[in-house]
Amino acid sequence: GSTVAAALMIEDKLITANVGDSEIVLCRKGQPLLLTTKHHLSCNEAEVERVKAVGGRIFHSRIGHPKFNPQLVSLAVSRAIGDAGFKLEEYTDGKLSGVIADAETKTTTLTIDDEFIIIGCDGLWDVMTYEDACNFCSSMIKQGADSQTISTNIVQEALRRGSTDNVTVLFVNLQKPGFAASPSQEGDADTASMSQSNSHSQTPAAS
Repeated sequence: GSTVAAALMIEDKLITANVGDSEIVLCRKGQPLLLTTKHHLSCNEAEVERVKAVGGRIFHSRIGHPKFNPQLVSLAVSRAIGDAGFKLEEYTDGKLSGVIADAETKTTTLTIDDEFIIIGCDGLWDVMTYEDACNFCSSMIKQGADSQTISTNIVQEALRRGSTDNVTVLFVNLQKPGFAASPSQEGDADTASMSQSNSHSQTPAAS
């Protein structure tokens, strides 16, 4: 299965959506604003209740397989694209696991105080807080780094900090150097992406 985080800008509206534990952070006035919901039972009580309501099995804050021993077959996230083994009747004997691919969406009105967006999979957020990530990117912007350089460097920083999962990052700069963006101008934002894989990933992400 795969997790997904996506963002779409339409004039002054930023529409974000995610499935799983890939997350999107908007930096506003130097502070992180989380725009996604993490679909992980260890930190999302609403997902725990949803899984219980359909008869899903929970094993150590993970989704247990509805047919096989959850000690051997379980999933870290409660929403994912793929994971047919947890969804199709031929593998579950018709029992629901609670794993779904429905995205949660959010619409945010952009302002001139919005600086950039970071889209990252769990390999980034496992080792960096939202504040850490915003501060890291802000520091690089002040040094004159472009979006590609920032994407590359934050991936490398996550690996340096010991991330053992896939690290995929998309950085979107909403304000060009020396320029205070207005909502109507944010569609011209400079964008770049960088991804690097590490081994032992259980939920590779797509951004």
